[in-house]
Amino acid sequence: MGRPARIVLLHTSPRLPAGLLTARAWRLLADAGVYTGAETPQAAAIRAAGTDVTVLAGPASAQADALLAADADTVVWLAGADGDGPLGQALAERLVARSDEGPVLEAEYGSFDPPGARLLDVVAVMDRLRTSCPWDREQTHASLAPYLLEEAYETIDAIDSGERAHLREELGDVLFQVAFHSRVAAESSAADRFDVDDVAGELVEKLVRRHPHVFGDVSVSGADEVVANWDEIKRAEKARDSSVDGVPLAQPALQLAAKLQSRAERAGVEAVLPPAADPDGELGTQLFELVRRSRAAGLDAEAALRRAALRYAAAVRAAEAEPATAAPPVDTEPATAAPAVEAEPAADTESAADTESAADTEPAADAAGTTEAGAADARHAP
Repeated sequence: MGRPARIVLLHTSPRLPAGLLTARAWRLLADAGVYTGAETPQAAAIRAAGTDVTVLAGPASAQADALLAADADTVVWLAGADGDGPLGQALAERLVARSDEGPVLEAEYGSFDPPGARLLDVVAVMDRLRTSCPWDREQTHASLAPYLLEEAYETIDAIDSGERAHLREELGDVLFQVAFHSRVAAESSAADRFDVDDVAGELVEKLVRRHPHVFGDVSVSGADEVVANWDEIKRAEKARDSSVDGVPLAQPALQLAAKLQSRAERAGVEAVLPPAADPDGELGTQLFELVRRSRAAGLDAEAALRRAALRYAAAVRAAEAEPATAAPPVDTEPATAAPAVEAEPAADTESAADTESAADTEPAADAAGTTEAGAADARHAP
């Protein structure tokens, strides 16, 4: 019985169709004794192409001994999805311990993950969660909506933090929400059903359609013309009655005001904000005009206010960290009579009390419009 001159560990991507291998890998398989640890689609595809594949079940030590004793000049091991590291270790240990010249141990890659291949893992995990996790099974588009908004805000926080690992994690959480909503929609009736492939396909079609300067023969002079073309194509697609149709009204108020102003300006519409009839409306008018002035100055009112709020939060933390000052000494001198203070009008006192009461009883809501008590972990269920 002969002994192999070379043992090749052939690694393939589990995310590509079985049998989709490089020409080099197919040439290697054609003249080798081929082994694997379990029946897999890859083994079946290679058999279908006319090459025998032998399954060697058992521990890595037994598999290594069998490969070293195989009657073939070249032995190929079809590695599993995890790479079969223990087998490689067992082979290396035996070859090092041998006194004679043993076979050459090689690694070959018969297929590689293309960019985006791990998205298939996201879809597979989401399918498993939807069928096996009690919490995931109960969710609907409506119940998931607050989490999508929260994850978007957390992603913005990660961008501001400058921490790349944090940003990577939060983008994953946003991706999870997309996969989750797509999986829920895949269970709908035939009339309105769609899945993650439909979502991805529609996105690709939109991007190609709205970038004729990239995928077509349209020429542009710069980014401004790209935006103008995008708006023109979008208007033709949507056929909306107003330039402000489609603006998401649930976004933060300063951001909403800026978006509405931008849409109207780009459409060439000159509109005047109607006058306010109450103090609340007057305050809104002032804020709206402040957004207009901010945009005229090239500033983002939403981002500016957010940065100011973050500076204030840092100042609060700094003040809380300062040591408490010593209490003032007790004055032992006899107290003098305090001057009489004229009482405030009753109406003013009642007004202040009413204002305080209203503020105390108004429920605090988060950005998604839900009370804080109703919030849950946006990343995943228990």
